[in-house]
Amino acid sequence: MPRARSLLKHRTGRWSWSCAGLVGALWFAACDAPEEDTAPAEVVLVDDDGDGWPLPLDCDDTLPGIHPGASELCNGSDDDCDGVVDDHPADGLWSWLDLDRDGWGDPATRDLWCGDSEDMALPWVTNDGDCDDGDVTIHPFAWETCDDPADEDCDGSANDPGASNCALWYEDLDGDGVGIERSSCLCEAEGNYRAEVDGDCDDEDDTRATGCGLSGARTLGVGDLAIIGADTMDFAGTSLAAAGDPDGDGWPDLLVGGSALDGAPPSWSLLRGPFDVDRDLRAPSATFSEATLSSAFSLLVAGGVDLDGDGGDELVLGAYGTVAGTASWAGVVYIIGGALAGAVDLTFADAHLVSARTPARHTMRLALSPDTDGDGLGDLLVGGTWSQSVWLFTGPLEGAFDPGAAACTLEGLTGDMGSSVASAGDVDGDGLADILAGLPSSGDQAEGAAWLVAGGTSGVVGVDDATAVLTGPAARAVAGVTVAGPGDVDGDGYDDVLVGGPADVDGVQEAGSVWLVRGPLSGESSLSSADARIDGVAAMDGAYVIQRVGDLDADGAADVVIGAPNDDSVADRSGAAFVFFGPVTGTARSTDAQLRLYGTAAGDAAGTVVSSAGDLDLDGYLELLVGAPGIDLGGLDAGGAFVVHGGAR
Repeated sequence: MPRARSLLKHRTGRWSWSCAGLVGALWFAACDAPEEDTAPAEVVLVDDDGDGWPLPLDCDDTLPGIHPGASELCNGSDDDCDGVVDDHPADGLWSWLDLDRDGWGDPATRDLWCGDSEDMALPWVTNDGDCDDGDVTIHPFAWETCDDPADEDCDGSANDPGASNCALWYEDLDGDGVGIERSSCLCEAEGNYRAEVDGDCDDEDDTRATGCGLSGARTLGVGDLAIIGADTMDFAGTSLAAAGDPDGDGWPDLLVGGSALDGAPPSWSLLRGPFDVDRDLRAPSATFSEATLSSAFSLLVAGGVDLDGDGGDELVLGAYGTVAGTASWAGVVYIIGGALAGAVDLTFADAHLVSARTPARHTMRLALSPDTDGDGLGDLLVGGTWSQSVWLFTGPLEGAFDPGAAACTLEGLTGDMGSSVASAGDVDGDGLADILAGLPSSGDQAEGAAWLVAGGTSGVVGVDDATAVLTGPAARAVAGVTVAGPGDVDGDGYDDVLVGGPADVDGVQEAGSVWLVRGPLSGESSLSSADARIDGVAAMDGAYVIQRVGDLDADGAADVVIGAPNDDSVADRSGAAFVFFGPVTGTARSTDAQLRLYGTAAGDAAGTVVSSAGDLDLDGYLELLVGAPGIDLGGLDAGGAFVVHGGAR
């Protein structure tokens, strides 16, 4: 039997092992010496790079970083002496085997490699997600086709919406075979997208799809005329107004404003009637420019009232923003009338409110009122939060004027007086139009408030002089963000009052509420005792946009329309407008409205403005304007509006 020794000795630069230290392939016959030998044979192995690994174990004895115990790196060398270069490198990228060479690897084959390696026998790529690595046409960037049952884009489902050769299917909630305008491109009917035709005027009633009149739920644009913004980021439809008939041709006109946020001076657009097709603001009847402001936070419009006694309707154009060449903030108002066409320079306006320098970011509001003082002329209301005031300017209005020329000034001192202002109509039945003003931050806990001031009042009016004060019903109701005089909603001969605010509703944050108070009214009262209340349904709906819209169905009772620009029933902030036909009583949710009009796409913000358009088609019924400053028909956020026709129900 050979006798092995376990003696290990180290010499400078070399290894010396006894027979007992040799194993495997290094076992030499020299170790089979007879037992009587007393001196073990020695085998001397060389480790020239001093890395602890001698030849032949070290595959490169000139570099200390290369040996069987080294980590493989992406450097073109076989660092760990396993016979393969750059395999499983410590500094490599996670990669996946791509057998079909479509650029996408099999998720089950993850390993470390030195990036894409098309030059290798088996290609490794740095993209995974291929659900069929044997078919080059299947990978996460592939296009789905309706005639292929495979999941071509590896998203977990085949024949996705938008697949090649898909068809439009319309949403049909009531299953009557006729859908609404909202659609999806599908390979086959799916869920509520099951109708092949659209045009359902009431998709909550399967017994009728046409002939609904002013009832049911639908998307805006179905049977409505569109006003299309001219350019990207114009936000047309931020303000809208019936213009009356300033040119005297017998057809009512419309005014459209936006938000000039691109640094350009603000401008407004006039669209002349008749309105029988969609209208594009790239081809308006007239435009108005204002050079005082270099940019405007908002463009305000009003019209349809004779302010100077010439028998024609005037247009009122307002804006507030940065004064050109300065860092100051100001508000301007121009009044102009007549047959206007082309580009109109407001330098030559009939009258204008001299710009008042204001603290940055304060707001201004405009409203036109029927006769407040019995002189037969319409009057102008201007609110400014910078002075906590509302000014009433009585006609005739000509030339330059300033707040000192106001016949009546409402001074709130606090509470953001001037945030909202409106003509209340004739609430007390004396034949004169009354004034409404909101103070939304009034109260210790932002309950809010609204003042009613009777027509014929002059001089400075404080809270003790107001005809009526309506206070918010609860903390953070912020009542008075919006106010409106809807007209006579209940048919009792007295005009009524609307007050809106972003109130919380049953724990739902800022769903919004609108309160209706019937005329006549006087003294101080809480809106908790309002004759009717309409609440939004979801957090941040913004269901408190109100303006006078008149009697849309011509039944003798004024109607109430509430805009909810943040409504997400269709998509995020697609918006909505809810029409309640008078009389209106009790408590309701916005979705209880007899007519529900919804925006069509995310960000449309339909319902930012709701306003009367007048009788645009001269059929005896008033039309409704719904502003949607986020629609993209004329470009991204070019904005616009919809004209909803009035009629019998």
